[in-house]
Amino acid sequence: MKNLIVIIGVFSLLLSGCREDFEDLEFEDWKPIIAIPLVSSEITVDDVLTELNHPEEVLILENGLVALNYKGELFSSSAESIIALPNQLFSESIVLGEAEVLILDNTGTVTPPTFDFPVNLNLSPADIMVSEVKFLAGDLTMSLTREQDEGVSGTVSVNELVDGDGQVASFSFSGSEALGVPETVSIDLTGYSLNPLIESSNEVNLSAFITFTNNEMNTAIEGDFVSIDFDLSNLQFEHIIGDFGNLSISAETDSIKLDLFENIQGGSFALTNAIFNFTVTNSFGFPSNIELGQVVSINENTGVQTPLILDDISLQGQEELGGSPEVGVFSFDNENSDVSSLFDPAPLLVVFNVTAVSNPGGPPPPTNLNFITNESAFDIGIDLILPLEGYALNMLVSDTVPLSISFGQSEEIDSIEFKLQMDNGFPADISFQALFLDSNKVVTDSLFVEQTLIMESALTDADGNVTSPSQTVNFILLEGERADSIKDTDFVLFRAVFNSSGAENQEVIRIKETQKVDIKLGAKIFGNIEL
Repeated sequence: MKNLIVIIGVFSLLLSGCREDFEDLEFEDWKPIIAIPLVSSEITVDDVLTELNHPEEVLILENGLVALNYKGELFSSSAESIIALPNQLFSESIVLGEAEVLILDNTGTVTPPTFDFPVNLNLSPADIMVSEVKFLAGDLTMSLTREQDEGVSGTVSVNELVDGDGQVASFSFSGSEALGVPETVSIDLTGYSLNPLIESSNEVNLSAFITFTNNEMNTAIEGDFVSIDFDLSNLQFEHIIGDFGNLSISAETDSIKLDLFENIQGGSFALTNAIFNFTVTNSFGFPSNIELGQVVSINENTGVQTPLILDDISLQGQEELGGSPEVGVFSFDNENSDVSSLFDPAPLLVVFNVTAVSNPGGPPPPTNLNFITNESAFDIGIDLILPLEGYALNMLVSDTVPLSISFGQSEEIDSIEFKLQMDNGFPADISFQALFLDSNKVVTDSLFVEQTLIMESALTDADGNVTSPSQTVNFILLEGERADSIKDTDFVLFRAVFNSSGAENQEVIRIKETQKVDIKLGAKIFGNIEL
């Protein structure tokens, strides 16, 4: 993700190309001097980025500037993760007093006054206030149990629970079950609505009109009673309307992994431009505030962590029940934040801490209450766009790759001379060293005596744009035992140091889609060989 990464890719492709050609290099008959062309190829920005990235992650911006695009879902919250309707169980009793007992024994029947008893809905979170719940599914089971040996009949109603026609849920009981055995009635709540009084703390009033009939074989006793149980279970809501208070919509930590930086070992590296685009899709019917908290980039190789504080994102919420979701794109770049500072230390991770809270401005007005449906969702997607412009100073990249070289029936090799020509259209230098390793990864030799410039930067103008390519030619001579011992190489440790043009003065260079490098690699092999 950066011009420097592009150059890394160029050399990675070069080295992998060289390795493959060597693996196929087998000759049964040798002349005393053999010249062998090994590589002649053109590598473009697209070649490098295709090698290092999935092609869908590459963008071409204005004026041909290349950028890398990392996409992901920062977090997602569904309706059931915000508000839940646990099972509800309420129990009440109707008790005969002294006066009711006298009437029952003397006249044979007694009807205590119709009673209402309030119950509070059990909601999660507990502090939300509800004015309407429409059920998608659920069961209401109501039971009446005689705890005395008198006849019982009557009706019990849930005043705030109505069906689609506005009829109150009401249940009739005959008292036909034996003493202590509950008489049970059930109802499917699909399509029912529950309308508690929001100003009375989610109260629901249960009403009962019960008539007791005297059992001539039994004397009524003060304290005799019947118990009534209400069980709401398997509840699923179609929608809920009310005042939801300050709900925590989400409190999550997520990250984007930047694989391109994983081999960077040291030096200075900086991108001078970066863009975060947060796309929010919100079908919750309440305003909310997204606190991005502290965004942190982490270089796991060096341990360097770089924080960035981004402004909060304010959302109004879906406007009306059954309407279209709220969709918004919120961008952070160098114009409104210091996002490019995150990418100075060549991080491997960018970590986001996200919290969203409902009703940040206080309770909703009575005429515009909050709402949520069973399909409501809250999603935040992120596009991290990194234009390849910036600078690198002594940026070190290393990697170890397997390498197998065969020279067939050769008896003796006196020397091998490589010629490497690089016609470079990228605005960066590469100095390079390769260490040859045996099967135990012990160093047996090196390609150069010391780190050597193999690719000189193209010329650039004052704006960091390439004006003309450069050409660099290197001759690499391996003589005697060094030449012969290359046959025993099992691995090569590459060490490349990158410097962009003008990096010591933090001059910015830019990678364009038209930039390329032409590579030619050949070898001369000298030896005494039996034919």
